[in-house]
Amino acid sequence: MFNETKSIVIKYPRETTIFASICAVFFCIVGITGNLVTIIALIRCPKLRGHATTAFVLSLCVSDLLFCSVNLPLTASRFIHEAWTLGDSVCKLFPVLFYGNVAVSLLNMVAITLNRYILVSCHQYYRQFYTPLSIWLQLLSCWVFAVLIMVSNKLLQ
Repeated sequence: MFNETKSIVIKYPRETTIFASICAVFFCIVGITGNLVTIIALIRCPKLRGHATTAFVLSLCVSDLLFCSVNLPLTASRFIHEAWTLGDSVCKLFPVLFYGNVAVSLLNMVAITLNRYILVSCHQYYRQFYTPLSIWLQLLSCWVFAVLIMVSNKLLQ
């Protein structure tokens, strides 16, 4: 009863890995550009700055910007070289960044959905639920919970 890890190598046709790396680079460029434009537009528009939804969308944009600027280039490198060439430390950090970022994005989308639901269904309570402090606490919860999930997962391994 030893804990052995068998390395399974899956080989894809070179055309497939080249196409995948081109897609990763394309999404990286489009994602960085789109999220930066969105962040700048939301910050520069005084009418939107006061809305709770804007804070959640900005948080989602930051999460997606991190994904596009960190995870996608690492993924593109893996596809281009058809192997992991960035060392053991980055190899161990990559899944934490990748899945942690996915968790933050999903939690932000849940927060946006709940925000919209409360606005439509419980309009009379909306201002009580969404004070500036509660908005920041909800945003902080999204990020902290995602980090805790990844840290606890790493500690259990």
